[in-house]
Formats: sequence, C-alpha cells, structure tokens
Amino acid sequence: MTTDEKTDAANQTVPDQRTVPQAQHEQEHQVAQEESSSSSAAAEQAEQERAAEEKKAADAKAAEDKKAAEDKKAEQKKAAEDKKAADAQAAQDRKAERAEKRRDRAAATKASVEAVRERTAQVIRVVTLVIAFILAIAALLVALRHSVNEQNVLVQAMTDMARFFDGPFNLQDGVFSFTGKHALIKEALLNWGIAALVYLLVGRLVSKLVAP
Repeated sequence: MTTDEKTDAANQTVPDQRTVPQAQHEQEHQVAQEESSSSSAAAEQAEQERAAEEKKAADAKAAEDKKAAEDKKAEQKKAAEDKKAADAQAAQDRKAERAEKRRDRAAATKASVEAVRERTAQVIRVVTLVIAFILAIAALLVALRHSVNEQNVLVQAMTDMARFFDGPFNLQDGVFSFTGKHALIKEALLNWGIAALVYLLVGRLVSKLVAP
C-alpha cells in the first residue's frame, strides 16, 4: 500500500475534528433562534393581552363616563323640570294670592257699602218715623186746641214742624178741605194723619230699597 492510499484510508476512518464543533454550534444557534422566536411570540402575545386589557379597561371607563354623563344629564333635566314645576306652582300661588286679596278687598268694599246702606236705611226709617210722629202729635194738638195752650213753645214748635212737612196735605189748600164747625180739626186729623201714614209707608219702602 502506498503512502497516498494510507492517507486516504486514514481520512475515511478518522472523522473531521472541525465538523463536530460546527454542528454543535449550529444546533445551539438554532436552539437560540427557537428560544428567541418563542420569547418574541410570548412577548407579543403578552403585549396583545395587555393591549386587550387596556382596551377593555378603556371601554369600561368610557361606558362608565357615558353613564355618568347620562345620569348627570338626567339629573339636570329633572332639576330643570322641578324648577319649572316650582316656578309654575309659585306663579299659581301668587295668582291665587292676588285673587284672594281681590276677593278680600271686594268683600271688604261690599261689607262697607252694605254697612253704609244699612245705616242709611235705618236713618230713613228713623227720620220718616219722627216726621210721622210730629204730624200725628200736631194733628192731635189741633184736635185738642180748646184744651191746650196754643201759645206754648212746644205746641207751636210741633205745629210749625207739621206745617213744614205736610206738603200737599196742608191745612190751607190740602187734599181734604172742610167747612163749617170743627172744619180745622177735621182737616188736621185727616190731612196730617194721612201725611203721617204716607211718610211711614214711603220711609219703609225706601229703606227696603236702600238696605242691602
């Protein structure tokens, strides 16, 4: 066997010492790449999960803010409605108060007018009653002229007042006129008596019309 043949046989039987470390290095590099890829995938997945959680939290916060805004808007709307209702109630109360005051003033005015009318009716009744009494007493004094002192101040005052109030029922040219004996007595009793009744009737009628 020649030297070359021996060298070739040695090359075939003895492995290359440089091939083993290179293969090991390549395997380690491949493992490192796989670990790097796995780490990158895990980091990416973790990032996606974190982003999803952040988005979910942001959506929840947005929903919460929206609900809070809607609640605030509802509260504001309710407050506005309450204020509107309160203003309407206050306006109605003021209107009712003004109406009540008007009714009170009207009632007070009516009461005052009725009091004045009642007082006026009383005065009319009293005055006509007094005039009727004067006429009746004067007629009686004339009828008893022979028994009374015609010069007496009271007698003269009564007859003078009767002549002032007798109107168409006077003794000179009254409604009723008589001649003969006791003509003056008859005229006084009839004319002044009727005048007294007329005053009573008219006073009663007018006082009823004036009274409330």
